[in-house]
Amino acid sequence: MRRLPLALLLAAALPAAIVLPAAAETLSVPVDTARLLRLGRPAQTVYVANPAIADVTVEAADQVFILGKRPGRTNLIVLDTAGKQVLSTAIVVVPPQEGTVTVTRGVAETHLSCAPRCAPLPAEGGGAPAAAPSP
Repeated sequence: MRRLPLALLLAAALPAAIVLPAAAETLSVPVDTARLLRLGRPAQTVYVANPAIADVTVEAADQVFILGKRPGRTNLIVLDTAGKQVLSTAIVVVPPQEGTVTVTRGVAETHLSCAPRCAPLPAEGGGAPAAAPSP
């Protein structure tokens, strides 16, 4: 039986032992757009803090889709089968840039989505839409 050097065995085992940092980079997802996120290892629990802003669907044990639902900020936490954290990251859902208009009156700004008809965008952070400017 052939014996493998200890360094080779440690190098092969290292990727399985690495835990992603507790705070990964912020994920930016446009409204009505899905983004595939591949995890480093299988997940058991997937939790999004505010499902009104982003929805998460588990495609496979190590893959999740993040769907931007409305502009705002939330966070995503993923745990493995042992309850250890695989990922903890912020999700920022941004409005689509095409078809948006900003109306500025003095210091007040109103953001409108004009695809196909103009309607106020929700306030950042998931609040109610700003009132449309009067003519």
